[in-house]
Amino acid sequence: MKGNLTNVEKFMILSDEGKRMVHDARTKLVKNIYNDPAVVSKLEDIIHAKVLRIFSDISIEEDIAMTVYVLDRSIS
Repeated sequence: MKGNLTNVEKFMILSDEGKRMVHDARTKLVKNIYNDPAVVSKLEDIIHAKVLRIFSDISIEEDIAMTVYVLDRSIS
């Protein structure tokens, strides 16, 4: 996903500490979302596969976020 940062976050990342703060906040937010079993269950219902692992990160400089799901089977 591209274009994730708010205008305030874009201002914050002008400093090294701001970059760290925005990255930490965004990373924790996504982790908290996927810590909710109901969210994972809904995702599994949609894709008809079990989620084994979830990896997520954001590139602050490029304003690109990515989430990778490791599933118990191919869904292609």
